[in-house]
Amino acid sequence: MKSITIHNMEDELAEKIETLAAENNLSQNKFIKSVLRESLLPVAKNTKKQDFRRFYGRWTMPQEQAFLNRIQDL
Repeated sequence: MKSITIHNMEDELAEKIETLAAENNLSQNKFIKSVLRESLLPVAKNTKKQDFRRFYGRWTMPQEQAFLNRIQDL
């Protein structure tokens, strides 16, 4: 297993990591690894949901109804 070192981290970022790690009852190391894992190695079962996240809550009710009307025959 490899180790990495991050140089010249901004104070604001370091403080945010420290705060969020404490809020989640994790060491900073474990917190950073979990953030990296979640962002770079998504779990396969969540991949489809993540693919469409940018579309959540985007339709108005009239748009939804128009879409449902168009696919009614399908």
